[in-house]
Amino acid sequence: MNNLLSLPALAFHELTLFESNSTYRKTTSYRQSILATAFYPLVGLFLGVLLVLIHKSIDSVLPENIADLFVITGMAVFSNGKHLVGLVSTFQKFLTWKSTKSSWKFLRKVFKTPPLVGITVIAILWLWVYGLSLAPFNLKNQIILVIPIACNWGVVLFTLDNARKLIAKNNLENDEIVSGKECFSTLALAFAFTFACFGFLLKLNGILILLIITISLTLIIKATSEQKHDFSKPALGVVHELSGIIFLFLAYCLL
Repeated sequence: MNNLLSLPALAFHELTLFESNSTYRKTTSYRQSILATAFYPLVGLFLGVLLVLIHKSIDSVLPENIADLFVITGMAVFSNGKHLVGLVSTFQKFLTWKSTKSSWKFLRKVFKTPPLVGITVIAILWLWVYGLSLAPFNLKNQIILVIPIACNWGVVLFTLDNARKLIAKNNLENDEIVSGKECFSTLALAFAFTFACFGFLLKLNGILILLIITISLTLIIKATSEQKHDFSKPALGVVHELSGIIFLFLAYCLL
């Protein structure tokens, strides 16, 4: 029972500010971290409930756009800003990536200007607020509830793809080995929970949105994983942001 409860606890530790004690984290193996991703969508649901409570408490006293800004800020705070840190880390990793292509060299020179990195982060946050402002009024709370679930589902896909690559390369120690069957079971459990949330809260169109997000992210992850560079864990921030923005765009188009 304790081992079963340790995986959700680890998922909360990884994705929220509700972290467990430091000694617990030090004793966590890579295998446990991978298995804990099965509960990432559950963490997303928890965060979504908090965001809905924020929106309901201020929606009647503040303009809609300001209320949306508080919701997005709340998501950053409750997640301990980890996806934003990951986003900035990805930029830093990108600047050190060696490539012979002139286009990549040009982009690295552009993003070496610190203000442009900050402007890019601000632009992404603006996309969040703008995308949320476009949400259908009668489904606003459901969409806010689903946003963190969609983001964490993207993180699940990315994390398990990295695990798959490590398994293929035999880069894991004996006590860290995650079998292909365990990865599949983890993915299936995370997908089943995400599917149930999308279907229950957003009906058939929600299921369609989930399938489009899954296919889109899978193709993007596959395309980038075939490159020789490895952004590894810092890119989780990018995947998190991308998942949420794709979700908001599809919600606007299909709901």
